[in-house]
Amino acid sequence: MTNPEKAKIIFEKRESLLIDIESISIATGIEKSLYQSYESGTKFVPSYDLKKIVKHLEIDPAIFNLEIERSRKPVQTLGQLFQYDSIIPKTSIPKNKTFFKILFESMHPAQRKRSIQTLEDELFHPNTIKTEKPHLFFWVLISFLFIALISFLTDDLVLANFTLSMSIPFTLMILLLEFDQSREIKGYKLIFYFFVGGSLSIALTYMFRIFVGYPEIIFIEDLLTALVEESAKFIIVLFILSRIRIKYVFHGILIGFAVGAGFDAFETSSYGLSALFDSEIYLEMHLNIITRSLFAILGIGHHFWTALLGGTIVAINPYDKSNFNLVRKPVFLLVFLMVVLLHALWNFSSNEAFWYVSPVVIVLSLMVFIRFTKVQHLNDFNYLNQYNQIKIDPITDLTETND
Repeated sequence: MTNPEKAKIIFEKRESLLIDIESISIATGIEKSLYQSYESGTKFVPSYDLKKIVKHLEIDPAIFNLEIERSRKPVQTLGQLFQYDSIIPKTSIPKNKTFFKILFESMHPAQRKRSIQTLEDELFHPNTIKTEKPHLFFWVLISFLFIALISFLTDDLVLANFTLSMSIPFTLMILLLEFDQSREIKGYKLIFYFFVGGSLSIALTYMFRIFVGYPEIIFIEDLLTALVEESAKFIIVLFILSRIRIKYVFHGILIGFAVGAGFDAFETSSYGLSALFDSEIYLEMHLNIITRSLFAILGIGHHFWTALLGGTIVAINPYDKSNFNLVRKPVFLLVFLMVVLLHALWNFSSNEAFWYVSPVVIVLSLMVFIRFTKVQHLNDFNYLNQYNQIKIDPITDLTETND
C-alpha cells in the first residue's frame, strides 16, 4: 500500500468520526504538523506512529499489514507452556489416547460415511466442516500403504520409496490438522508447507553443512547435526509465521509439524536409498524406511521437534505475526536447547548406545510433545469458546499422533 493510499484511509476515517487534527495529535502524542504531513501523504508514516493512529481511529490494523495483539497473554515461563489455563476445570481435560486407538476408532462405520465434498472442504474451506472425530487421516494412510504394496509387488523402486517415506509423516500431519478446532488452516496450505517447507529446510541444511563440515568427534558430531537441522527447519517455520497472521498456538504447532514432517519424509527417503545402495538388496530399503516410520509414530522425528519450536514461538509472541527478535526470549532458547539435545541424544544412541539411551529419548520426546500439544489445543479451544462464543463440541479424545 502506497503512502497516499494510507493517508486517504486515515483522513476518511478521521472525518467520519468528526475528530479534528488537534484532538488526535494530543491523543496519540504525535506533533500536529507531523500528523498533517502523514495525513496529506507527503511523509511516510512509520509503524510506531501508524499503530497509535490506527488504535485511536479504530481502524483494522490488518488493512496496513500491522501486527495485531493477540487476545491470549504471551507465555512468560517455560512451565506455562505445559500448564492448562487456570479457568479450565480438571474434569474437562481429556484422557490421552494412543495413535493406534484413534486409528481404530476412525474405522468405525459412522466415521467412514464421508463424501468427496468432505475432502474438498478440508482442503479449501474447512470452516464449513462440523466438528467431528478424525477420519480423513485413516484413508490417507490406507492410500499410501496400498500404493506402496503395489509398487513393492511390481518392483517399482521410486514409487515404493516415495510412498513409504511419506506415509507416516504425512498421515500424522493430516491427523493433527483434523484436531484443529478453529477450522482456519486450509489443508492445501499445510500440504504446501510439507513439500516446499520440507525441501527448503533440507536444502538449507546442506548449505549450513558447507560451512560447519562433518567433524567426526564422538557426540559432538551428533550435537552439531542436531543444531544444524533444527536451525534450518526453524528458519523456514519462522519465515512462514512472519508472513501470515497466527491467533492460536495450535496453528504454530501445525505449521512446525508440517515443515518437520516434510523434512522427515525426504530424509527417510534418502536413508532408504542409501541402505539400498550400500547393501544392493531391495528389501533393505523397505526395512530401513519401515523402521524409521515406526519411530516416527513413537515420538522420534523432525515433525514432533519442529512442532514444539513452531508452537513455542507463537506462545511467547504477544502479536499475531512473528519476527526474529522472538528467538532471544529465554523460553524459546530453553525449548530450542531441549529439542537439540533430544535430537543429538537420539543420533548418538542410534550409533553408540541404542539399547540404554534411545528408550529414554523416546519417552521424553513423546511425553513432551503430547503434553505441549494437548495443553495448547485445550487452551486454544477454551479461548474459542470464551472470546468468540463459538459453540462447538470439544474433541474429547485428543491427544496426539503417537503411541
